[in-house]
Amino acid sequence: YRDGAVFVRAVADTVGAEGFSAVWADADHVPTASEILAPKEWIKRVNG
Repeated sequence: YRDGAVFVRAVADTVGAEGFSAVWADADHVPTASEILAPKEWIKRVNG
């Protein structure tokens, strides 16, 4: 749970709520376990 909370905060702080909402746009946007520990990797993959 803690890792997920840290991930959400990091993404929202970086790309805002709209950028985070990309997680719901496509099943392929769900973060991997490694991306949860490295939010910038998810941001790069999903938000460019």
